[in-house]
Amino acid sequence: MFRLAALFQRLSNFFGRRKPPPPASMPEKSTHFVPTDWYIVETSPGGNERNFANSKTGEVTWYTPEGMTAEEILAIPDADKYWWTTKQVKSYMKEMAKQKARNGGRDWKDAKD
Repeated sequence: MFRLAALFQRLSNFFGRRKPPPPASMPEKSTHFVPTDWYIVETSPGGNERNFANSKTGEVTWYTPEGMTAEEILAIPDADKYWWTTKQVKSYMKEMAKQKARNGGRDWKDAKD
């Protein structure tokens, strides 16, 4: 049953009939980020690994941008390819925070040097 629902969701997204997610009951505090300045780069087949890049500042991160809210990440163009709700984004943010801690805070800019 779940697979059938997922298939209908994907088809609905493909044909542009997807309803926007309901607003969060308690929206997060807005930050200085402009979501449209950011884009998501798939770094593995299937998009399981992603980088976030800022087209204006040139900033790139393996993790979610530091200080960016779940709502702002969800507002990045094409983010709905990966997440439909802020709950999903928050879960992803927690996962990325754990990875960052495991990697000792090392990020894309550190790998270039």
